[in-house]
Amino acid sequence: MFIGYQRYFPAESIFWRYLEKYWKEWGESLIWERSTGFQSSFSDRDLLMAARKAAPLKICSSGMALLGNREHLIPELELAVDRMHMVLQMADDLGDLEEDLAGNRYNTFLSMMAVNGSLMPSKAKSIDQIGHTIFRTVADGEFIQHMRQISETAHKDLDRLGLSQWGDLISLIVKKTEKQIELHLENIIPPDLNPVFELSK
Repeated sequence: MFIGYQRYFPAESIFWRYLEKYWKEWGESLIWERSTGFQSSFSDRDLLMAARKAAPLKICSSGMALLGNREHLIPELELAVDRMHMVLQMADDLGDLEEDLAGNRYNTFLSMMAVNGSLMPSKAKSIDQIGHTIFRTVADGEFIQHMRQISETAHKDLDRLGLSQWGDLISLIVKKTEKQIELHLENIIPPDLNPVFELSK
């Protein structure tokens, strides 16, 4: 699997330590997600742990930095990759609400709803009930706002590194997520159904 890298990095290269680090992050992310399931916890650490399923992609950015004799950029590139995938994870979780609810898997959106008291997924019976409640509260706006904050920070860092197009991609993901929420609002279920929070009574 790593034969291709051997053409560019000798056995004594620090590249192999970075590679080991990223595969370890990937494995820890998978274990964390499977063992965590749904929880009433939403923090940047949770986002980071979920997003590090994409940690092996840092092999590419760090490898290029080493080949360009710019190892000092690696910490900033690592952070940029992590932030990009934090945003991607949040966007992806919106599309996986029903699947994650059924499978009791950690989902950033469901977890934020539980933290602010908008939702008790353990009591929810259907994705329609979830949609009825969370998309009629300020919670969806808070979720988007958090995505924007991560995106804007990443964009500034990437601009400084001369990677503004990468930052533009992250911003585009946020805009598409906003449209996804707007689409859900247009197709929301009738207001006479009981909201999710009543299921906890």
